[in-house]
Amino acid sequence: YQRRVRGGLSMDLVSTCMVIATALLWGCSTPFMKRSSEGLLEVQKTTEKKSFFSLREGLFLLSRFSYVLASVTNLCGSVLFNLTLASNPVAIVSPVTNSLAFLFTTFTSYLLGEQRLSFTTFVGIGFVLLGVFICVLTK
Repeated sequence: YQRRVRGGLSMDLVSTCMVIATALLWGCSTPFMKRSSEGLLEVQKTTEKKSFFSLREGLFLLSRFSYVLASVTNLCGSVLFNLTLASNPVAIVSPVTNSLAFLFTTFTSYLLGEQRLSFTTFVGIGFVLLGVFICVLTK
């Protein structure tokens, strides 16, 4: 199945699945990275030099298997994103992937108990989906 859109841009079913998989990898790994980095502020407070990133902070994050696993998952999403971009129009792939990643982040955060889903959250989700739909239709 191949969907041809205006201007000669096209995406097939495999590419569409790759976009969704990328968004899933990015969106689901972000809340886990946040959760796994708890305690990093304490490490930053004990660091003498106030630089952008210290060796102590890096060792702290690398010592947490859950953070490393979430980071590797996120990087796999980045590799998949670049593979998708190699054969598909960036004007479709980039906004759709980033929008869907935001939705997956929202739902994963909810499942982890970090935030609750309110009416305004669902309205925002509706607008994101509408924007993705318009983006795909107009490209």
